[in-house]
Formats: sequence, structure tokens, C-alpha cells
Amino acid sequence: MNETGTGALFREKSAWATAAVIGIVNGGALVAIWAMPQNPMLWVGVMVPAVITQIIVLLALHIIIALGTPKQPDDERDAVIRGRSTRYSVIVDTIGIWFAIIALISQRAAMGDDGPSNLLLDPMLVAYGLFLCVVVAEVIRLLTQAMDYRRSQ
Repeated sequence: MNETGTGALFREKSAWATAAVIGIVNGGALVAIWAMPQNPMLWVGVMVPAVITQIIVLLALHIIIALGTPKQPDDERDAVIRGRSTRYSVIVDTIGIWFAIIALISQRAAMGDDGPSNLLLDPMLVAYGLFLCVVVAEVIRLLTQAMDYRRSQ
């Protein structure tokens, strides 16, 4: 047990705040990307400001949360909650990655001898789907943590 830990209350507030910021910022970026033409450089032009915005907002929110939350010792619940939430996140990531692999293999099999001129699935669409999968998995991890901390109080 770490006597100088941030404690469950800080971690719960941090998880709620991080899930909200990731959902709002990345959700907005994904909607903006979806509306754009399929140009990878335009996608980078949306994602870089989104990541910078996310860093600045999360830094500010965590400073506010740390200043407003009393210090508490860490306990054994932390490891259990972290493991459970990570398990759910990994399940979502694994399903998304396998879906992308199967889609790409199926596309290659369907193309036959025509080669890349007969693409059924745009590689940027696969990248977009994988990024969406990572965002959803991270939000699920954070929401699971927040709800588990809330239930264990």
C-alpha cells in the first residue's frame, strides 16, 4: 500500500474527465475526418490539433482535480479495478483488430488477379476504423474504472 498515493477519489474523477475529453475531442475529430475527402494529409491536419487540444485540456483538468481532491492512500482495490478495466479494453481492441485483419484478407481474396485496381475496402477506411476502435476501447476502460471506483466507495 502506498501511503502517499493519489487515492481512489482522484482516480475516479480523473477517469471521468479523461473519458469525456477523449470522447469529445476524438469523436469530433473522427466526425470531421469522416466528412473529408479520403486524403491522409487532411486527416493528419485534423488529428494533430486534436491531440494537442487533448493534452492541454487533460493537463488543466488534472491540475484542477488534484488541487480539489484530498490525498488518500492507495489500496488493493486499485490493482483489481485496473485489471478489470484493462481486460474490457483489450477485448474491444482485439475484436476491432481481428475485424480489420479479416476484412483485408477477404478483400485480397476477392480481388483475385485484378490486383489493387479492384479495391473493395479503402486502406484509409481501415485505418479510420482501427483508430475508432482504439478510442472506444480507451473510453470503455476509463468508464469501467470510474464506475468501479464509484461502486467500491
